[in-house]
Amino acid sequence: MLSNEKAHAIFKAHAKTFYFAAKCLAKQNFSEAAQLYATLRYLDDLVDEKIADEEVTDENIADEEVTDEDKLNGEVIDESKTNEEIINEDKLTEDKLTEEVIDDTRWSAVAHQKISALIAAIEKNAPLPPEIQSTLANFKKQNLSTQYFLDFLAGMRSDCQERVVIQTEEALIQYCYRVAGAVGAMMCPILGIAYSQREQALPYAIALGIGMQLTNIARDIQEDAGNQRIYIPAEWKTVSDPHILLSSPVDQASDFTAECKRLLDLADDYYALAMQGLPFLPFQSRVSILLALTLYQAIGKKIQRVAYAYWQGRQSLSGLEKIKKSLVVIGSIAHPKFWIKPDAEALAFDKTQLANVQAC
Repeated sequence: MLSNEKAHAIFKAHAKTFYFAAKCLAKQNFSEAAQLYATLRYLDDLVDEKIADEEVTDENIADEEVTDEDKLNGEVIDESKTNEEIINEDKLTEDKLTEEVIDDTRWSAVAHQKISALIAAIEKNAPLPPEIQSTLANFKKQNLSTQYFLDFLAGMRSDCQERVVIQTEEALIQYCYRVAGAVGAMMCPILGIAYSQREQALPYAIALGIGMQLTNIARDIQEDAGNQRIYIPAEWKTVSDPHILLSSPVDQASDFTAECKRLLDLADDYYALAMQGLPFLPFQSRVSILLALTLYQAIGKKIQRVAYAYWQGRQSLSGLEKIKKSLVVIGSIAHPKFWIKPDAEALAFDKTQLANVQAC
């Protein structure tokens, strides 16, 4: 397990909006949230930052006395390799030096393999990296199923492709469940939800995660397209070439502002569901989660104010904007939704609506 100081630093550096909202949590809850985030970031980096640092094995370990300069000068030759392999490696080295080319094919294969190996290790109770082992040990103490962690890994693995294309809205929601809704489920014990109420509260936590991820997708359309990832469902509108999302549209075929709006409208539907679950949370956690929800919705509103111009890049909230939204949240505490739990009929509806996304 990381030190609290290091986990807090990772949390603050990579999750600015949620970090701001999480500061409302009780100290212990905040530290547990930071530890969970640091663990998930460790996994997420494998996909989003194109880390392809293979595990050290008998096959890939290098002689420690061989320097990078020796390799670049061609003074070290693996005699087991064919001339064709050597020529290909020389070409790749030249590409890296002149164009800084990233071999996405190799990265995708390595990342996919590592995540698959991790999933298999968890399912077989095999040895795991300390960060993962510590997190799963906490789940056991909290009586939380490891399935949510496995679902998260499945979502990360689905991103390990040269090009990601989402075909249907159902597939989009399932993806959002895996990479964010499952995190909402993992947060339930950290936020202090009583075990006796956890089953009832889970659909709302999952809904919040899905809503947040939909907002992220709408915000990052341009950036994701640059990484060959298209999360706009093809059944809504087909993206013929990711590059058309990098700049302002020139015709109707290249204009995806309506789809950006649709993503945010869908996010609002899930935020509305999540709001109903607030009363399951202890007071400080309730304030924190309401603030997180409000901030993410505010990001969507900023996108709306620029007419869904996704090609302009990420929209984010300034420190002043976050403070203003915090004041709005304080005023919201008087609203009945902040205190009154949903009735059984509404609960049954929500659980049915969200059940299919957990069929991973």
